[in-house]
This record gives sequence, C-alpha cells and structure tokens, in this order.
Amino acid sequence: MKMMNIYVVPSLKAKDGLIRQSQSWAAEIGATWIPRQGKTMDALWQTYGENLLVYTSKGPQLVRAEGTHFLV
Repeated sequence: MKMMNIYVVPSLKAKDGLIRQSQSWAAEIGATWIPRQGKTMDALWQTYGENLLVYTSKGPQLVRAEGTHFLV
C-alpha cells in the first residue's frame, strides 16, 4: 500500500509563533512542513497536490476547492 504524503503549511498571515507551532505539529504527525512564502492555495495545490493541511490560529484545516474542513 502506497503511503500518501501529507503537507502542512502555515496560514497566509501567520506570525513567527504560529509558524513554529505548525512546524512542531507537522513533525508530531509525521507530515512534511512547507513554508507558505505568500503563495496562494492554488499555487500550493499545483506544486503539492490536495494533500495540504493549513495550520491556522483556529487549528489545522483541510482546505479543498469544495470548502474548508476543520480538524479537531
């Protein structure tokens, strides 16, 4: 069975503290952390596919074209 690579990216306007939290959380769940660098979700999807979790001040979110899903 092929393992799916999951990517964690901080929210667009994340400050240093939230960026560090997103890095720690990605390591904790075994995901790959990627810097946001001002890229839109469309640009990130083109590069990494739809396996993106956006780490926000409200917690991690799965953002898809059809909507946002909050993870608890």
